[in-house]
Amino acid sequence: MQQEIQHINSLLEQAKAKIKKGVSIKKSVNDVSVREYQEFNPLYARACQIRDKIAVHAEGDEFPEHLFVVRAPRMTKDEFDYIKSNYKNETRPVYLDFFNTVMRIFHDSNWSIDWPSFDEDGNPLAQYMENLPIYGSEETFTRDIVTHAKLTDAMGVIVVKPRTIKTIKNDQGEEVIDNRERFEPLPYYFRCDQVLFYEEGEYYFLLSDEKSEVDYGGRKSKEGVVFEYHDKNHFYRIEQYGRKSDYNFRVIHQYSHNWNRVTVHRLKGVPRVTKDGVLHVSPFYFAVDILDLVTLNATNLQTIINNAAYPYRIVYGDECDFQITLSDNTEAACNGGKIFNSDLNATITCPSCNGSGLKSRLSPLGVMIIRAPSTEFKGDAELKQDPIKWVEPSTNQQDFLKKKIASDEIRARKIIHLHSGNSEASAGPDLATKMVLDLKALYAFLKPISDQIFDLKSFIICASGWIRYAEESKKMNPVISYPVSYDFKTETDYISQISEAIKAGLPPMVIHSIMFRFLQSFYYNEKRTADVFSLIVSADRLLVFDSQTIQSKIRDGLAEKWESVLHDSAIIFVNEMLIAEPEFFDKYSPEERKEKLIEAAKKKAADIEAARKASAGASAQSRVNEILN
Repeated sequence: MQQEIQHINSLLEQAKAKIKKGVSIKKSVNDVSVREYQEFNPLYARACQIRDKIAVHAEGDEFPEHLFVVRAPRMTKDEFDYIKSNYKNETRPVYLDFFNTVMRIFHDSNWSIDWPSFDEDGNPLAQYMENLPIYGSEETFTRDIVTHAKLTDAMGVIVVKPRTIKTIKNDQGEEVIDNRERFEPLPYYFRCDQVLFYEEGEYYFLLSDEKSEVDYGGRKSKEGVVFEYHDKNHFYRIEQYGRKSDYNFRVIHQYSHNWNRVTVHRLKGVPRVTKDGVLHVSPFYFAVDILDLVTLNATNLQTIINNAAYPYRIVYGDECDFQITLSDNTEAACNGGKIFNSDLNATITCPSCNGSGLKSRLSPLGVMIIRAPSTEFKGDAELKQDPIKWVEPSTNQQDFLKKKIASDEIRARKIIHLHSGNSEASAGPDLATKMVLDLKALYAFLKPISDQIFDLKSFIICASGWIRYAEESKKMNPVISYPVSYDFKTETDYISQISEAIKAGLPPMVIHSIMFRFLQSFYYNEKRTADVFSLIVSADRLLVFDSQTIQSKIRDGLAEKWESVLHDSAIIFVNEMLIAEPEFFDKYSPEERKEKLIEAAKKKAADIEAARKASAGASAQSRVNEILN
C-alpha cells in the first residue's frame, strides 16, 4: 500500500501545479472567448476539444464561439453580437436521430440476459441491479446515461464504487469499515476533463465533482478540490483541507476490493492510435466538420434574412426646414441635413431629418400626403413615378444558402448512416439492392457501438457484483447475449420497401421477410399485438398475394381452399381463440398456436364447403320438384 501512496503523491504534485488555474483557461481571440485545456496527460486536451466540438451539435446549449474566431468577410461587430444573442441550434436533430437509431439496439428482440439461479430466493445480484438506487435499474443507467455519454465523450469513463462507505470504531478506537451491511455499488460517469492521469487497465487519477470543506474568507466552505485514485485493488480519496489557498491535501484509503481489476471502464469509440496512446473518438465526430458548416451557414443565413430579405419603402420627401433658436434669438436652419450652431462654433446633424436633408410626407399613421394643385402650383398630380413604392431585394443568396445547408446536412447524415430517404434511386431491383446495401452498411457501422455499450453493461454488473458480494458474485453473474441483428427502419420505410419489392417482381419469400420485419417494427412495443401478427405471419404462406392471385393458385392446385380462408379471416380466428382461452399465448408454444390457427381455418373451410354442397343439393331438389309438379 505504501507504493500506491507514493504514486498518488507523485500524481498529486503534478495535478496541484495545474489545478490552481483550472483544467482549462479562457482566452480572448478577436474578441471571441476560446477555451484552452491544460495537458494533464498527452491526450487530455485533444479529448476535451473533441468532446466540446460534439457538444455543439449534441447539446447545443451555448453559442459555439470557437467557430467564429475568424469571422465571415465584411461581418461587423454589430452583426456578430446579433448572431451571438439570437443563436439557435440547427443541428441537434441530426444527433437526436443518431442517438435514437443507436437506442434501437436495446429492442427486446435484439438481446437477452440470463441470470443463473443462486438460491431459493432467486439471484441477489439480479434483484439488486433491477432495483439500483438513484437510477432505478442498471438497464436504465446503461440505456439513458451511458449511451449518450459514450456518443459524445468517448474518452470519458464509468467508475463503479460504493455509494457510501460507513465506518465504526473498533475495540482499539480505530475507525474501520462497517461490515455489518453490504456496500451499495453504483456506476458513476466521469467526463474526459476529469480523467487527469491514467494507465489503461492499471490506474486512474480522477478529478471529482465533489467538494471538501476548507477555510475560505474566514469561514468553512465546501469549495475544496477532491481527487479519486483507483487501481486494481484499492480506492483512495484525496481531498483538500485547511486554507483554500494553501492547497494542502490528505490521502484517505477508502477500501480495498481486491478484484485484481480496476473498477473503471473507458466509454470508448473509434480507436485512433497516436504516438501518445490510443485516442477514442465518437463515431458522431466524423460528421462534426460538415455540421459546423451547417451551423455557420445557418447563422449567416439568418443575418442575411434580417438585412436583405425584407422590402424597402421608397417615398418622396420635401426639403427639411427644421430650425433651431440660438442664444442671440436668431434661427439656424437645416441645410442638407446639417445645421451650423454658432453657439458651439460647430456643425451638427439635424435632429429632425437625422442628416438626410429631407422630411417625410408620411403621417403618423403611415398615410402619404400629396400636395394638391392650385392656380399657382401644379401639385404632385403630374409626378411621373408613384409617390411611394417598394423595393424587394433578390433572394438568390438566401436560396443558395438554403440549398447548401440542406445538402451539407444530408452529407453529414450519410457519414453516420442515417436514413434520409431513397428518392435518389428509381423503383425497381436497383432500389431494392440499394436498400440492402445501405442496411448492411448501417449494421457494420453500429455493430462496434453496440458491442462496446454491452461491454460496459457487463462491466457494470460484474464490478457491482464483486464490490457487493465478492467471490460469491462469480456464481451470480449473468450470461448476456449481445445484439447480432438490428431493426432500424421506420414503418414508412418498410411500407415503401414492400411496395417497391412488389413492383419489382421480387420473389414472395423476399416480400414475406420484409413484411415480417415491418410487423415487428410496427408492434415491437405492444407484446400481445406483436404475438398476434407473428402468429399470422408464420401461418399464412399466402400473406403477400392478392385475392386474384390466390384464386388462381387454388384453381391450379397450388393452394388449398383453407389457406384462402386463413388468409382472409386469420385475425377473426385469433380473436375467437382469445375469447375462448384468454391465456392462449401464455399457454401454448408458437408451434402449437400455429397448428390451432390452421386447424380453425380448415374447420371453417370444411363448414363452408358443407354449406355450399347442402345449398347446391337443396337447389337441385327444388328444380326436380318443380319439374315433377
